[in-house]
Amino acid sequence: MPPELIAGIHEDVRKKRDIFLKEELELLTVFARYWFVTRAGQISLGNSQYRFLLVKPLEAFREAFNLEREIICIFSDYENFEPRTLDAFDSARKVINEQLRIDKICGVLVSRDKNINHKIKVLLRSDEESQVIIPFTYQEINTLPDMESMKNRFVTYFYSRDLFAFQGPLKKDLYFF
Repeated sequence: MPPELIAGIHEDVRKKRDIFLKEELELLTVFARYWFVTRAGQISLGNSQYRFLLVKPLEAFREAFNLEREIICIFSDYENFEPRTLDAFDSARKVINEQLRIDKICGVLVSRDKNINHKIKVLLRSDEESQVIIPFTYQEINTLPDMESMKNRFVTYFYSRDLFAFQGPLKKDLYFF
């Protein structure tokens, strides 16, 4: 049996710290308390810039949410969330270019928009085949008291959707299992 994964930051991510905004570096250390941060990068979509992390779930998240693969976390430092921000997940997958390594059903979005939770709920309610997006504000991540608080947000977004309640035929292969 492999040794238990511990939280932390991979050395390659430490070398890329300069791509992040100062506030995002603080958020990176919060993620490193609850996940193993394996990779970091940045992407451009039109005139927008996003930074991302690839995080490997520790046993608590693996067991609670059946997460075996790494999750993409996107940082959006724009005051207003735009739906096109979700395209950053696909762009990050292309940059990483290791499809079997990444969980396609779940992603984390950290946004400066104070209403991101509501906006994500409304947006994803209209698209039953979209991936599960777990939203946080920059401020929320910085004030998380413990791993349970982060897990509770995952519970809210994971279990508020019935992944089998599709009204018509699937248009994407995301939920084909």
